[in-house]
Amino acid sequence: MARCVRAGHVEVHAYAVLSTHFHLLVRSTDGSLAVAMQRIQNSYVRWFNRRRKRDGPLFRGRYLSKRVETEAYWDAVVAYIDRN
Repeated sequence: MARCVRAGHVEVHAYAVLSTHFHLLVRSTDGSLAVAMQRIQNSYVRWFNRRRKRDGPLFRGRYLSKRVETEAYWDAVVAYIDRN
């Protein structure tokens, strides 16, 4: 994730990593959210698999994304992520 931030692909505003999934509140700075998410997921899976001496996928299917267009919804998303 840090590489995507440093490369300028995304801004991370909130995140939570849980045992079965993760939540991110990110803003795509260059319009390539799909590319950034692919990089984030791939790098995390490689790190996790090396650490646990395993291989194979961790996540099923494509990530779910929702556009945050209001300040009230932004605040609700941040609060939800913080509770996790």
